[in-house]
Amino acid sequence: MIESKAQLKIVDLEPAYQFILAWLAYVSQTKGQQGVSHFERQEHEWAFDRNLLLAFYFICILTNVDIHSNEESLRKLDMITAIVNMNLQNSQGSDVFHLAVWDSIIEVHNKVSMKEMFRVPNRKVLEILLQCGANINSQDQAGNTPLHILATVDSKLAIVPREFKENGGKVYFDWFLQNGAKLELKNSAGERPVDVAVSEITKGFLQKL
Repeated sequence: MIESKAQLKIVDLEPAYQFILAWLAYVSQTKGQQGVSHFERQEHEWAFDRNLLLAFYFICILTNVDIHSNEESLRKLDMITAIVNMNLQNSQGSDVFHLAVWDSIIEVHNKVSMKEMFRVPNRKVLEILLQCGANINSQDQAGNTPLHILATVDSKLAIVPREFKENGGKVYFDWFLQNGAKLELKNSAGERPVDVAVSEITKGFLQKL
């Protein structure tokens, strides 16, 4: 696997895809099991968060697989759409669209060592998720949309992709707004994306819109 492309074919990923789909269906059923202790429930939630993150990484790999035919292109979209349509959320209410912007599950030092194709915010993955029916305005348990989360990402961090560092991530904000992200949508605390922006550059972008 090289930095920008996955040296695999769609057919190579079929067994992994079938396993991931079956496994996600199983763990989503067991996540809300009744009659378990608080500790066991937390363990299930933690495990499910990791499983959903692995599914997201699988989407990252699929996104970067070279396509050689229309049939392969359609199969790639079908695979990602099937995962999106499961409407899965982690313990914080984040779905795969949120995860393509940021995640707080994996440790920072692991993010630094990850290949570029797995780093977030990831516009290439965001684009294919939108194409596959993911909701750009979905809200997590705190009412945050992916745009809220994006506004909290510091473009100066070493762990963000090179593309996001350029112009303080302006190309990402432009993309979100061009694709229907709602600037005025508030989270549970009554905050809009501009209200949670961590950098003056981000706040400036959003205030001008």
